[in-house]
Amino acid sequence: MNYVWLPVCLLVRLGSGVWQCLRPCQLLTECGTAVCVLACVRQPFTRFVEIGRVALINYGPEEGKLCTIIDVVDQNRALVDGPYGITGVHRQVINLRRLSLTDFKVKIGLNARAKSLKKAWAAAGVQEKWAATAWAAKRASRSAKASLTDLGRFKAMLAKKTVRC
Repeated sequence: MNYVWLPVCLLVRLGSGVWQCLRPCQLLTECGTAVCVLACVRQPFTRFVEIGRVALINYGPEEGKLCTIIDVVDQNRALVDGPYGITGVHRQVINLRRLSLTDFKVKIGLNARAKSLKKAWAAAGVQEKWAATAWAAKRASRSAKASLTDLGRFKAMLAKKTVRC
């Protein structure tokens, strides 16, 4: 989790156990002990579009494949690479709306070569981590269900009936 320390307010002690909150831009006119309070604020987002972020392509001919962001072109597009030997995604510019960011990040430099990217993927174990997620399991079960034949759907229906009874 990402935490950021932010200055919240300026408290002035007026008496025994009495504190008054002043904005930092206001001047202190009374004699008192000024204490700057820092609050630990949890950032709501942890998946940022950044170099090395692993993403899932959610639309287009390469739907369902993992890729790595290796450069941000502008606010709508990013340069991604598979690496091709592992995921089957060639280096290309893709719209960010076609990407779903994952929690995984590999340590690479800007515009990393395919060789260094492949090493980073192997070092981070991205494929194994992805296979262990519920997201990947759900996608696998959906694709298995979609590829069933008529006989397979019939057998699944009978199996559901026996489980319910």
